[in-house]
Amino acid sequence: MAEYPAPTNCAWSDIHRYAALGRAYVASAEERFDDTISILSALRRELENVHNLHFALRVEAHLATVRFQAKQIDEAPKIFRWYCRRVRKGRYLSDYLG
Repeated sequence: MAEYPAPTNCAWSDIHRYAALGRAYVASAEERFDDTISILSALRRELENVHNLHFALRVEAHLATVRFQAKQIDEAPKIFRWYCRRVRKGRYLSDYLG
């Protein structure tokens, strides 16, 4: 996300992630859905790579909502189904509960 990403998960990493989420919310409010989807997709990948699954779940829910707003009706349910499968397998729940 950042030009020079932190090599480990730290407060600076979170600052950049929340800044990206803020940019996505602004883009969404301005109905720049392609920008919003791009930002949220990259953020979700980054969060999954560092195993910040709780934050990734929040981003994924917003991404699905934005896809509905962008009239990408076929894509939004796929996102929800993908997450439901992961939750059903216990991956997010077990990671979240530690």
